[in-house]
Amino acid sequence: MIIATDGLFSENKNAEQQLLKLINDNAARGIRLSVVGFGISQAASDRMKKMAGAGNGSYIPVNGSGSGDSFLLDEIRNQSRIKNREEK
Repeated sequence: MIIATDGLFSENKNAEQQLLKLINDNAARGIRLSVVGFGISQAASDRMKKMAGAGNGSYIPVNGSGSGDSFLLDEIRNQSRIKNREEK
């Protein structure tokens, strides 16, 4: 799964812990999570990195200059290869 976000979720620490637990539980079932980040705050970037790490995926920061485009395409290709290998 690939999500795009600014990383500005609820600042409730319990909500963040619940989100990370959900991501970890799904990663244990083989569902990977990569995060395309449009965050400008360090806290948001840190949160998105944690999410991607918990989901066995990648964090792809985008700063508006198109720098994330090639990383996003690479991630889509990599996730597709992983899925194809798992299906065989």
